[in-house]
Amino acid sequence: MRIYIPVIFITILSLVLLALTNPTVSFSSNMSEDFFNGLSSDTFLFSGQIKNETAYRTSHPNQITKLKNILNINLLGDITTTVSYNLSSRFYYDAVFDLSGNYNKEVENNQEKEAKLRTAFLDFNLGDVDLRIGKQQIVWGEAVGLFFADIINPKDLREFILPELGEIRIPTWATDIEYYFDDNYFEFVWIPVPKFNKFGTFGSEFDFERLQSIQENISVIYLDKKEPSSNLKNSEFGFRISRLIGNWDLSMFYFYGYDYFPVNFRGYFSNSSNPNTVIMVSPEYKKINISGMTFSSDFNNVILKGEFIFNNNKYFEVSDPLDTDGVVKKDYLDYILGMNYTFFDRIDSNFQLMQRIIFNYDKKILEDDVTVSFSIWLKTSFLNNTLEPEIFFVSSLNKKDLMIRPKLSYTFADNCKLTMGIDIFEGVSDGYFGQFDDKDRIYLELSFDF
Repeated sequence: MRIYIPVIFITILSLVLLALTNPTVSFSSNMSEDFFNGLSSDTFLFSGQIKNETAYRTSHPNQITKLKNILNINLLGDITTTVSYNLSSRFYYDAVFDLSGNYNKEVENNQEKEAKLRTAFLDFNLGDVDLRIGKQQIVWGEAVGLFFADIINPKDLREFILPELGEIRIPTWATDIEYYFDDNYFEFVWIPVPKFNKFGTFGSEFDFERLQSIQENISVIYLDKKEPSSNLKNSEFGFRISRLIGNWDLSMFYFYGYDYFPVNFRGYFSNSSNPNTVIMVSPEYKKINISGMTFSSDFNNVILKGEFIFNNNKYFEVSDPLDTDGVVKKDYLDYILGMNYTFFDRIDSNFQLMQRIIFNYDKKILEDDVTVSFSIWLKTSFLNNTLEPEIFFVSSLNKKDLMIRPKLSYTFADNCKLTMGIDIFEGVSDGYFGQFDDKDRIYLELSFDF
């Protein structure tokens, strides 16, 4: 019976879309609007989305890689004039595991279905102070298509960085206090129980957390990740201070918490009975100190913005497979400079330059001492903003390593959208994007908002 679930889902979605777009159907397109407006009042608003995402790998071996059916439900409202609530949940079922046997059981268990409470928080408006308590996303960065100063929430990377950024962020239980005074702003964040990035398991479409190979005659054994216990001594906190000075919006921030990527500590052993050296990889999560600043300003319709992130004593993996623990500690600086501009009052654009500098560099580190990359984003619209072509391109300047993402979206019947796109990866096998050189895909998304 499981194989019929997506068929029923898609059939219902198709009937709803037909009813909303075909005037010959006996009930009008106002039915859903009238129904859900009936559920809404000054203190209550119910909304959601039904969506299907289908992807097909164009690289060999060609195959369907996703048939995901998604239901998002949102509920928000006011309890009093100063207290409001927000609840949202996400349910999905990926039928690709029913239609093919291309993925192992571990991948199926990790990605076939999910039912999650996405957000659940209370907002308190206390004059100059805003307080938010509960499961939430806290966004500090403003980079387009990428994460830089956006360091508070862990990320769901099971589909790499291809979904929308809001879908990639994993909401965490936190307390967020914001205080406004004159042209100043102060924010304090406390996360009592940390969460960590989610990765595709071995054999999944985007499995990038494991080393593919180290050296001939060396075997690798991966142990389970060691996550810290859920107690208050492992809690995380951070703060941000912002001030508007003239035309410049400036902010400084600090965060003390965990690196949401595990550190792959290594140990090795060999014996006379086994000609291969065996390396034991033991992933552990370590605390880090992150400080930084952001800025933005507007000059003659050009928006300039930047983010600078300094990480103290981060672990970097080294190339020597027989190194004592496989890592070294180094400080590094990440920064991104961006510009937004609208050409001819029609084409929205964003240009970004990114760089990482590792201080006191050790030549054994797998990464280069200085890495530089750039990105370009373009978007326009036609037919009264219903047809929207868009492209995002990002590439390294150190080596061949790039990603190209063109897509075309068409909005019809006000609340229905059809999106078609291509995800292209090119580059060397050890590149951030090049490691997925054989994962190019085309995709189709159909959504209905209510």
